[in-house]
Amino acid sequence: MRPAWVDIDLAAFRANLAAIREWVGPRCDVFAVIKANAYGHGLVPIAREALAGGAAAVGVALIEEALELRESGVSGPILVFGAPPPEQAELFVAAGIDATVCTMAFAEALSVAAVARGVPSRVHVKVNTGMNRIGVTAEQAPSFTAEVARLPGLQLAALSSHIASSDNAEFTRHQIDLLRCAAAAVREAGVSVPMLHIAASSPMLRYRETHLDAVRPGIALYGVISRSMGAERPIQLQPVMAIRARIPHVFDVPAGAPVSYGGTFVTERDTRVAVVPVGYTDGIDRRLSNRGRVSVRGQSAPIIGRVCMDQLLIDVTDVRGVAQGDQVTLLGNDGHGGSVDAAEHAAHCDTVVHEIVSRIGPRMPRVYHNALAQDGR
Repeated sequence: MRPAWVDIDLAAFRANLAAIREWVGPRCDVFAVIKANAYGHGLVPIAREALAGGAAAVGVALIEEALELRESGVSGPILVFGAPPPEQAELFVAAGIDATVCTMAFAEALSVAAVARGVPSRVHVKVNTGMNRIGVTAEQAPSFTAEVARLPGLQLAALSSHIASSDNAEFTRHQIDLLRCAAAAVREAGVSVPMLHIAASSPMLRYRETHLDAVRPGIALYGVISRSMGAERPIQLQPVMAIRARIPHVFDVPAGAPVSYGGTFVTERDTRVAVVPVGYTDGIDRRLSNRGRVSVRGQSAPIIGRVCMDQLLIDVTDVRGVAQGDQVTLLGNDGHGGSVDAAEHAAHCDTVVHEIVSRIGPRMPRVYHNALAQDGR
């Protein structure tokens, strides 16, 4: 195996899912969001864990992700959140995938495919309550949903929406009210609405009123804490991912020497440098150049010079005894009292924690285990 890998703690994932299910209560379903290769954690293994752990469904962004799950033998309910083109309708029906609907063209194509196959197609009508991304407006929802419900072969599963800013309590509650009002108007139009859902991880944790009939946690399932979750969280979440590598080479550089491309780092002292065999192609952001750090033998070691495509360099001068073969932890706990978390990487890169974990590429093998705590193995 490549001397760089991603540890995935399935026990920690199950614990997070259980904690979320307890938080929302038995009357609220959990749709486990596993888009973007389960935020870098591995689409198929995480889907299986989620459904085995009591998730009512798994959610993805693309029909291609849903089909990968079906081809891998995942038979449970799958919901695609994106707004697909009409030509993909047959794929949804053939694989039994729930669809998000916000255009009549796609709804009509689904209806044709469902009638042709003689099987119903479940749809979640998306209502735009303020995200202004996809969805029909709250005013359009009654007539649009009624028209969708009249199409043969379609089965209305839910009305859904998406919280735009969980930091804004007033606007969050406004969005919930708009979705509830839209649902009431749909019911007044004679259409049954079985379910409402609006909350992803941050609003789910911050506002109980967002729980409705189902929630859609993503980043929280993986124990990655985002700033939008707030300083205080009602449940304990365990990190699921750790990124590790083994040092292939250690060498000495004299004071005044440039390191890596462009010489953006120049040593101020005689420096012991270690190579880490991962780079930006693996998802280690180039913006961590001269900013980020790793953990070696329980101690911090700064990234020096530019992160390269396949390698990066660290200063281990102050870490006694570092040698070829030593393990480096780029994310997670190193088993010796040191750790690096995704929020730290995100702050250096001026981005969100979601990007930090979901960008870890396919060249990095995933190693699955059941430790509940990363122990540096």
